[in-house]
This record gives sequence, structure tokens and C-alpha cells, in this order.
Amino acid sequence: NLTDGCTNCSAPPAHARLTGPGLPYNLNNCSWACDKSPELGYYYRSGSECRVCTTGLCVAGKYRGPCGEASDALCLACTQTKPANSIYTRLCVANATAAYTDGWTCSNNYYTNGSTCLACSRASCPTGQYRGPCLDAFAEGVRNGTSKGVCVPCTNAPNNTFYPSPGAPFDRNNCSWACRAGYYLRAANGSCAACTA
Repeated sequence: NLTDGCTNCSAPPAHARLTGPGLPYNLNNCSWACDKSPELGYYYRSGSECRVCTTGLCVAGKYRGPCGEASDALCLACTQTKPANSIYTRLCVANATAAYTDGWTCSNNYYTNGSTCLACSRASCPTGQYRGPCLDAFAEGVRNGTSKGVCVPCTNAPNNTFYPSPGAPFDRNNCSWACRAGYYLRAANGSCAACTA
């Protein structure tokens, strides 16, 4: 017993400290809180025990929020605005005012144009060409892949041929072809052979 007639409260659970007296005065129900310090570790209250706060990494586009008195540290969405038609590629970092990240890339079928994402071109190309890939990738903090998909020559035909039309579909190296004048189609192997007199 203490000299003033008060009795010590029961010890708090592991990783906790007493924070107040019994209320009312004659009950053994002193208030307590879980430890939160670099020296003692970070814990949150769950029922009648203290559990360690989660510190693992979150998925791209989220960051680890604070560990509350009675709640774990949850993964929260980044608050920085990213352009429409894009996805996060990096974790956010929380600071005093916001949760930010410079890690985003355009979604499929969109490409980077400065700080926006524009739709890839789906227009047909000239005869003998098809539209190359519309690329966007994220590498070492630099957004690249600013091509909306340029027209490139078809290469699917054998020798001694010409292309009478563009790729079909528009983004496939699949132009229709025919044998040049003075050549005929050899059915056995799909090649064009020179005509003979």
C-alpha cells in the first residue's frame, strides 16, 4: 500500500504504460495506452492487449498511414493528382501536407504527352504499312513512350511482291500482298517465282 492509502493498479498489458488513476477512485481500472516511440516500438490497442503496428510496404499508389491509438497503420490511397487514363507505378511517400508520388504511367492504349495521357491512334496507315505499338513505360523516374503509334513498313510478304493495302487489322504486320508483274504465285510454298517463256 502507498502512504496516501492508494493501492497500485494492476500492471498494464505488455508494451503499454499506465496513463491515469482508477475511475471512480476505488476501482482497479487505471487507464493505459500502448507504447509509441522509437525506443519502445509502435503498438496499437486491440481489446485488452497491444499489437505491433504494421510497417510493411503498400502496393503502388498507396502509402502506409499512421498507427492510431486503437487502429493499425493502414494503406491509404495517394492524394496527389495523376492524369486521367493512368495508373500508379510507385509507392507514395507521406509528408506533412499530402501523400505524393511521381510514379505513374499511362494505361493500356494511351501514351504520355507531357503530363497527360492521350489515346493511341487507331487510324489505318498507308498502303504497305501498319501502325506500330503505342508504348508507355516507367523507368528510373522518367516517363517515356511518347509515341501514339507510328506507321511502319509491313514485312510479312516474300520476295518479288508488292503490298496493295495496309495492315489488317490496323496494328498488325499483316498487309495483304501479291506477286509483282512477271512473277506468279507458287502454291507449293507460297512464294513468287519468275514467269518463264
